[in-house]
Amino acid sequence: MKSILLVDDDSLFRELVADLIKEQGISVLEADGVISAKQFLETQNVDVICSDMNMGDGTGLELYKEVHLKYPQIGFILLTHDVKFSVQKQADLYNIPLISKSTSDLIAKIIEMINA
Repeated sequence: MKSILLVDDDSLFRELVADLIKEQGISVLEADGVISAKQFLETQNVDVICSDMNMGDGTGLELYKEVHLKYPQIGFILLTHDVKFSVQKQADLYNIPLISKSTSDLIAKIIEMINA
């Protein structure tokens, strides 16, 4: 079964997205920030990480850089409420998909990435 690690410090958003992804038959692990995501990765195998850009204990971009070095096989998606040019430019620099949290096809894009 495919699995995703959903990383977001907004528990309501994280739970809502997790429920929608689970309906697609995908296993979902939830982390409330960068530190807990790193802890999950020490013991759990995931196919994709879907991370918020800005969290209380770090950024999704910082998480990506570490994940990319240690686990290059894991796909990565950045989420944000506010797609600013500077954020898009950073995501483009690392070739990371950046998805707005308000996009109506958010789940479809996550499913597409996990099935790639």
